Amino acid sequence: RWLAVPSGSQQHLYGLWCAGPDFMVAVGDKGTILQWNGQTWSAMASPVASPLRAVWGRSAKDIYAVGDGGTIVHFDGQRWAQQMSGTQRNLRGVHGNLSSAMAVGEWGTVLTQADGRWMPMPLPSQPTLNAIALDDNGRGVAVGEMGALLEYDGLTWVANASGTGQGLLTVARFGPGWVAAGREGTVIARESAIWVKKKSGPAQLMGIGRGDQGQLLIVGALGTIHTP
Repeated sequence: RWLAVPSGSQQHLYGLWCAGPDFMVAVGDKGTILQWNGQTWSAMASPVASPLRAVWGRSAKDIYAVGDGGTIVHFDGQRWAQQMSGTQRNLRGVHGNLSSAMAVGEWGTVLTQADGRWMPMPLPSQPTLNAIALDDNGRGVAVGEMGALLEYDGLTWVANASGTGQGLLTVARFGPGWVAAGREGTVIARESAIWVKKKSGPAQLMGIGRGDQGQLLIVGALGTIHTP
């Protein structure tokens, strides 16, 4: 069953990344960064005061968080340090794999990390992007407002039809395919070469994960936990 656990913070929290049952990181307003040690949440020293919108890591010693004003911070296992993003645009999503990391945001912003530097990537359009997911083979999907959906084959980004005009707020690799969800309870999944609509949730959906039995769970507004 689900239990409420005090965070020790009054700030809005927007992103959560889990390395394991004894280490999780949450980020939010005013540069808030919280760490879970398996029993309690505690504040971590943050080098920024701007809102942090998303967090992702390769391990407990290699974590990225992104946010407003082009903010990118990195945790090396000892401390968080700010990195130069090269943009002032708000960043809303970050994800990666063992060899690369990417961040997305407003005005079609996609940044990739190369040789320790963050560099912009060319896109076919400039939608506001809310989330990104990469798989272990370097393929990726980015989603955003007005049903924006971009796919990455390891070399270039191309636009694909999402089949919805609703804003998409989250995307994840799930099994052999991809799943995205967003406003008005919208859920879509990539089956073969096309994206198809799935059973909608009762409210806005903002996060995708796995249950304890490996099942797809999508969470959102009004306490929603949705299984398509």
